[in-house]
Amino acid sequence: MVDKIQVVILCGGRGTRFASLTNRIPKVLVEVCSKSVLEHKLDILSEIASEIILVVGYMKEKIILKIGDNYKGIPVKYVEQEKQLGTGHALMCASSLLNGKFMVLNGDDIYSKDSLVELSEFEFGMIGIEVENPKNFGVLEIDEKDNLISIVEKPENPPSNLVGIGAYIFTNDIFGFELELSSRGEYEITDYLNLVIKHGGDIRVVSTDFWLPVGNPDELEIAEKKLCRGSD
Repeated sequence: MVDKIQVVILCGGRGTRFASLTNRIPKVLVEVCSKSVLEHKLDILSEIASEIILVVGYMKEKIILKIGDNYKGIPVKYVEQEKQLGTGHALMCASSLLNGKFMVLNGDDIYSKDSLVELSEFEFGMIGIEVENPKNFGVLEIDEKDNLISIVEKPENPPSNLVGIGAYIFTNDIFGFELELSSRGEYEITDYLNLVIKHGGDIRVVSTDFWLPVGNPDELEIAEKKLCRGSD
């Protein structure tokens, strides 16, 4: 039996890579197999989430109208990220609502239920997957106990094929750390991981073989094939 925890979903982005589609709706409401990406995520959180906190921004009213204050028995709250200052900033916007252990998920990715359940067992952790093109991602180095050693963003010579996929678990102890602006001019959620490691904490990496990012039309087509027709 899993102890249920708060789950934060980052839904504030516009999704410019979808072009005209996200002129009408926020990217988390893009549909895969007649169901929004956000709803795909919410549907697998029934065994995990005691409460869902959606960090909203672009077209927030459409998300609030779609989801409401309760999703299949799980209470839902909303926090506005008024400026797009990065994933770390989005999480900071929700900090006053968080108590104890909580999960953080990207808004435009579809995950496996099993990997999220496994992740929920740890205090600090993230999900990783092996890919063929790690140069395009944050690449993970792990030790023999599957604890994170480091994250290298888009390296020319990746130390592994294992990459992060935007699913994390933390305790609110992380808000004792002060994030600094990255070279991109944003506050990065991955910097919280680096700070935990720097201060002697362990971050468990849970490996998965299922992840469907839905951030552009090509990824949407792949997700449709996987979920609607069961294609490999």
